[in-house]
Amino acid sequence: MTSQKDSITLPKLTEEEVRKNFAKLIEDHQTENQPSYGRQFQQLLKLQEVRFEEGIVGKLIFTINIPKSLKNIFNITHGGAVAAIIDDSTWAAVYAFTGKYMYSMKLINEFMSGVPIEKDLLLEVQVNKFNKNLAFSEAVIRDPKTKSPLVKGGNVMAIPPEKKHKI
Repeated sequence: MTSQKDSITLPKLTEEEVRKNFAKLIEDHQTENQPSYGRQFQQLLKLQEVRFEEGIVGKLIFTINIPKSLKNIFNITHGGAVAAIIDDSTWAAVYAFTGKYMYSMKLINEFMSGVPIEKDLLLEVQVNKFNKNLAFSEAVIRDPKTKSPLVKGGNVMAIPPEKKHKI
């Protein structure tokens, strides 16, 4: 249960500000970080739509097209790559709506079907709640034609402390 003390009021951002935050996050990671495992997944996220809905912080809709380099022996996307896409997209969405960096504490994925490679797919990422310590989000990768879910994921993230603590 979140106490009143833990809750924070988020600024009301416009769609343009959310898009700008997302673009800044991706650009910062492309220019300031050495090539990393996560960078390949961030490059897959093509932001299509920003939604503000009652009862949640917000939702981002992406198209993704997973390259052949991320396939498994069954010629579908490797499950670890899918998990990394959901991980990167959920914290990127939280950053887009809040401007806060965080790290994953609990990432859960449920596979309903194999995720095809080299095919445009929908990725819906919803930020459900954000307080001074935690963020809660979920993601669904869908077939764009049938809208059927292929994978559902959830991520609970922690916001790093502002100050460094002495041990």
